[in-house]
Amino acid sequence: MLAADPAAPAIAWQESTNMPECRDGYAAGTIDGRLIIIGGVYWEGSKGDWQRKVFSATTHAFDPRTQVWEKLGDAPVTFAYPAMAQVGEKIFIIGGNQNGEPSRDVYVFHRVDGKFRCELHSRLPEPRLFASAVVVGSKIHVIGGAREYEPFDQKGHCCTSRTATNGGWVLDTADASRTWKPLPDYPGEPRWLQSAAAAGTDIYLFGGICLLAQSEPAKKFNDVLRYDSAWGAWTRVGGLPESLQSAAAVSVAGRIILVGTQRHAMSFEPKTGAFSALDPLPRDAMVTQFLWIDPMLVGAGGENTLDGPRRRSEWTFIGRPNAALLGRPAR
Repeated sequence: MLAADPAAPAIAWQESTNMPECRDGYAAGTIDGRLIIIGGVYWEGSKGDWQRKVFSATTHAFDPRTQVWEKLGDAPVTFAYPAMAQVGEKIFIIGGNQNGEPSRDVYVFHRVDGKFRCELHSRLPEPRLFASAVVVGSKIHVIGGAREYEPFDQKGHCCTSRTATNGGWVLDTADASRTWKPLPDYPGEPRWLQSAAAAGTDIYLFGGICLLAQSEPAKKFNDVLRYDSAWGAWTRVGGLPESLQSAAAVSVAGRIILVGTQRHAMSFEPKTGAFSALDPLPRDAMVTQFLWIDPMLVGAGGENTLDGPRRRSEWTFIGRPNAALLGRPAR
């Protein structure tokens, strides 16, 4: 169900300082109120002649209060298309393409004695790219994705999804054994480029696509699935607006906010399964991920439509939800 109430909760968006090295497919999290972006991919070349996909180990921090970017030390490996999870002040970078190969390795990016470190934490049972990672309590749930990196050609144009999977794993970060355990498969066909976020102990999975060959149209899955982490069961709870395919999803005050392509932004209410339209982004961009840095939504990079496809975006956005969206008294 889609609500189009003009009095619906709103977000005031602004465009902020451009990202120093624009890229997509990165890992992201927050430390000390700053957005941290680690690794990612970008293209060498120019519009209509993108020559080569470059895999990055660059790390940047953005402070939304001062709107200043800072370059941090490079990661120990290049990261592309990993899952990412935030537990306290630690950012978990899960699988993806690391140093050009599909990887099982899980890294944790955190600050120790005032210095940022990116250290190997554990290993998944098998490589996983384009997966979703969602935290409930102390547990990280890794859902779906693909087992291999499947570019169309040697330049790195991306990707088919023949190795997409319904499976996943869960890790209790409070368990000293650091053991990943299997999750129940989500229902339906395997897919990737899905979005996911938590509301309480429930995890919601939005959309996703399947592309078996470059010459075929992508199959889109316009549904919303819910995983009850307390009972270990999946159910389908509703449909997904087409404009939110591949949207960035973030939990805010018991709701899930999704920001998609063509400036679309909507709020999802877990109790009712309803979507409500929110104020659109100021520019047409597909941001890899938005993070909640109270009281702001912050996101950067991804792709834009000016020189696309495959043009990476330098734009940085800050969104300030109003009191109604946050469930707080108006001032």
